Amino acid sequence: MPQDVCAAPYNRVARFGKNSEPSLTAAGELFASGLSTQGKLTAGRSNQAFYGAPLVAWTPALGASVYEVQWSKTRYPFKPEPNPKNSNALGTLTLGTSTVLPLKPGTWYYRVRGFNYALPTGAQQMSWSDPAKIVVAKPRFRVVGGGK
Repeated sequence: MPQDVCAAPYNRVARFGKNSEPSLTAAGELFASGLSTQGKLTAGRSNQAFYGAPLVAWTPALGASVYEVQWSKTRYPFKPEPNPKNSNALGTLTLGTSTVLPLKPGTWYYRVRGFNYALPTGAQQMSWSDPAKIVVAKPRFRVVGGGK
């Protein structure tokens, strides 16, 4: 292709490559969605409590082809809890940028890191995000009706 075709006024020169933001949880911000304690679907970065298993999400990390997610009852020291849905492994792996966490009621912290399998063995894992807080509410029951 002649050089002048890429110059003005056509401007056909463009960048090629991947560009992504750092993981959302690295900034200490929570993004989760699930049922609120009032039974409504809710999402956001607030300290709001969720009923049932929450869906957590993050923005993709540059070069990551798979993500590892771990959760703990304490922020520091972070002690990963076993995953009952994954042979009690300490966390879970996912190909996407979101996952449903199998958490029981209480206050939890989760962290995420990516893996770049294009790198040599031993250098594939990225650093962990800062732990993000998430609260899972206990079920509440109410008796409705007279009963006379």
